[in-house]
Amino acid sequence: MNIKYQKSNIKNLGILFTLFCLFSVKPLLSQESPIFKAMQDEMKRTTGKLKLQKEKPPYYISYRIVDEQNISMRGEFGAIVSDNVDHNRSLFVDLRVGSYDFDNTNFYESPEYSYSFGQPGVSDNLPLDDDYDAIRQKIWLATDEQYKAAVDLLAKKKSAIEHKQLKDTVADFSRVTPDYYIESPKKISMDRNEWATNIKTISNIFRAYPKIQTSGANFSFQLATIYFLDSDGNKYVKNDINTNIEVSANTQTNDGINLTDNVTFSGHLPSDLPALSAMIQKANAMADTLALLTVASEEKDYTGPVMFTSLASSELFFEIIGKGLSDARKPIYEDDEMAQMMPEQTGFLADKINKEVLPKSFSVSDNPTLTSYNKMSLYGNYAVDDQGVKPEKLDLVKTGKLITLPMSRTPIKGIKKSNGHGRFIGGQIRNAISNLVVTSDQTRDDFETEFISLLKEKELDYGIVITQLAFQIPKGRDEMMAMFFGGSRPETPLISEPLIAYRLYQNGKKELIRGLKFDAITPMILKDIVAAGKDETVDNFIYKEPFTDSYLPLSVVAPSVIIEKMIMTSNEAKAKKLPYLKHPYFGKK
Repeated sequence: MNIKYQKSNIKNLGILFTLFCLFSVKPLLSQESPIFKAMQDEMKRTTGKLKLQKEKPPYYISYRIVDEQNISMRGEFGAIVSDNVDHNRSLFVDLRVGSYDFDNTNFYESPEYSYSFGQPGVSDNLPLDDDYDAIRQKIWLATDEQYKAAVDLLAKKKSAIEHKQLKDTVADFSRVTPDYYIESPKKISMDRNEWATNIKTISNIFRAYPKIQTSGANFSFQLATIYFLDSDGNKYVKNDINTNIEVSANTQTNDGINLTDNVTFSGHLPSDLPALSAMIQKANAMADTLALLTVASEEKDYTGPVMFTSLASSELFFEIIGKGLSDARKPIYEDDEMAQMMPEQTGFLADKINKEVLPKSFSVSDNPTLTSYNKMSLYGNYAVDDQGVKPEKLDLVKTGKLITLPMSRTPIKGIKKSNGHGRFIGGQIRNAISNLVVTSDQTRDDFETEFISLLKEKELDYGIVITQLAFQIPKGRDEMMAMFFGGSRPETPLISEPLIAYRLYQNGKKELIRGLKFDAITPMILKDIVAAGKDETVDNFIYKEPFTDSYLPLSVVAPSVIIEKMIMTSNEAKAKKLPYLKHPYFGKK
């Protein structure tokens, strides 16, 4: 059941409108909640009685119920075009048959049968009423369905391993010491009318930009109370609160090339977002740059030093370090052709433990318990991971050498235990980063001068400076679709293209450019960093999973860096016809 109310209908729902205008939610404590009681009672019955004839009972089961309430609205050109309130409850069941060493998970069966990884299953949405019997019925049906599927998947996995003659396989699941975490209920107050006014104000700035064709500002607020219980004795209740504003715009160059940019503002509470004036300032800067890009020179190719500054640096480290260390366990595939088609845009650094991935001056850490860094708020923090394990601060890279990975309860070769980095995304628990902090003990004060000196040394007239990479999810989706329908796996882990870049000449002159993409990039490109700046950019953002509606709040902190040599080529963007008529607002002037 999924309830959505358009703005025109909310006027007739005074009680619901008041609830969300003064958004105030106080979840019941676990011992009082009919949700948790239904979970506990069905867990007890399942672990004691669930068993098919001639089949083993589950050795592990977890229930995860997410009670989520959402507010979202969109403004375009100074007007609200959508305004929705949504409340739903979802159940996720992770049921495992076999043993910790070998079970039904980490296996991908042939696509003609299923696209399941044998990971947590999703039931229909649960009742929104706190009705113990109705909730328990849904849990029972989902558990039964998952058990039958798990038994079947385990048999297929055994057959596939025998057929492929695989040996020395890594255990599928790790044990942990049971833990108990009940977060104090939170009370959130928010004036929806105020945020609707803010969104209209932000979207209205595009009336000053005749070259922008489409634009908008999206506001979203999610308050999720998450209930978790497993057969190992782990239990938690926690509140997951996320607020996000995304301002986007699209235009075309004179020759018909599409250009898109966005700026986002993310935090847990609405009060964590910047002041309205600051958001307007950044949105204007984004629109100014996009308008300038329509007449910017198109760069065809470049080989030489590249400087990554501002957001581009944090995006660079996320794409290679963040993704490279996350989702490291790759499943066994029943179908070899499918294994070759599947993209490997994550986990590609898992086999580099005890090897250098950065220059010796660099270190990388990840600490989910951090709420701020040098007085700058961080967004990726949490008190307990999504499997009920307390998170540990990790020194991932020391003096350039990779020493460990963020880990969930799914082991990999060489790392058998969880360190509290199991995060729920795309219907699965994966190992993932949270607050990734990149530092260097050898930084330069005058970073731009350092870059120009390098250009003179290499006898180059100019070098490329990148301040922002393009939004990576649509690009990733296109590449994945191409692979499934006859394309090939991308050769580079750096799938994003430069969005805002310019030539920096030896005399200090700067010239905005467009049209480049990275070529022949490997994860080891970071070893070619020759300098780091004293600046540190904090990038708080939501990573959205391709093909799913799931999201992951993350933070990346990184200094500006110079890479000694990169190969860049034309992105070969296809031109589209320009609009036949002018924008009606600007055309009447």
